[in-house]
Amino acid sequence: PLTDIRLLPSHFLDAVEANRRYLMSIEPDRLLHNYRKFAGLEPKGEIYGGWESDTIAGEALGHYLSALSLMHAQTGDAESAQRIHLIIDELAEVQAAHGDGYVAGFMRRRPSGEIVDGKEIFPEIMRGEIRSAGFDLNGSWVPFYNWHKLFAGLFDAQTYTGNAKALPIAVALAGYIDKVFAALDDRQVQTVLDCEHGGINESFAELYT
Repeated sequence: PLTDIRLLPSHFLDAVEANRRYLMSIEPDRLLHNYRKFAGLEPKGEIYGGWESDTIAGEALGHYLSALSLMHAQTGDAESAQRIHLIIDELAEVQAAHGDGYVAGFMRRRPSGEIVDGKEIFPEIMRGEIRSAGFDLNGSWVPFYNWHKLFAGLFDAQTYTGNAKALPIAVALAGYIDKVFAALDDRQVQTVLDCEHGGINESFAELYT
């Protein structure tokens, strides 16, 4: 286990320290911008550019939780654990504000070009209005891939820091996703999977375990 190993002074430890410095340069509040905004909560940081300003926004937060969790496990770094607990607390607040288990940061580009909350696509999908253009699902860029990363981050936070709120967040989010798919027949599910498949299946298998 990573928690049983510590690197001695070496190029390997230098690489881990460089990684840690980079992780500490990232601002959690900026990664949480859309999560809070779309839950009706005031964002605490300006949104990042790049993918975080596109319809795949929110995906980096899941990666970041995993990276912090692994960093804490292999070094015992206290700041990594503190950031994890801060992020999980924020996600719990966001999920509570939605009130239905939903928690996400991705967006949706309407046919008009307007960028809005990605949650808007799910009532359409549940009505059977499913449109996929490669990686696009009803105007949102790979939302289930996005959630796969968030689930992984929540699982890693629980595994490596023992955070007690991470798993309940994952369970509640899975409940929301289940309601979406429960409204679809097999053919419609396959249409959704024309956009993307695989990752979210792993998330549900891991959650069950």
